[in-house]
Amino acid sequence: MNADFSGLDFSGVRLMGVIHNSNLTEATFDKTTDLEGAIFSHITEFNRSNWTGANWWDANLISCDLARYLWESYRAAEPGKLQKATNLVANCS
Repeated sequence: MNADFSGLDFSGVRLMGVIHNSNLTEATFDKTTDLEGAIFSHITEFNRSNWTGANWWDANLISCDLARYLWESYRAAEPGKLQKATNLVANCS
């Protein structure tokens, strides 16, 4: 998409497409539980983005920097979700 989504509120939105080379600084993904099939590629700007309650581990692909941020700040607690998160971080691009 090559867009500036800084500060945008994605809360509760169903994301199935590709967000590519975009700025997610201060974007909110609060309770965005339907991310299955989403692709976040080449995301380098995501400081202060909020992913509370978001099922980011359901995405198909996440850029490595964003994946590490999500792993450290919004790690899944349930075993099945934790395994999906671990796999997604291990296969980031």
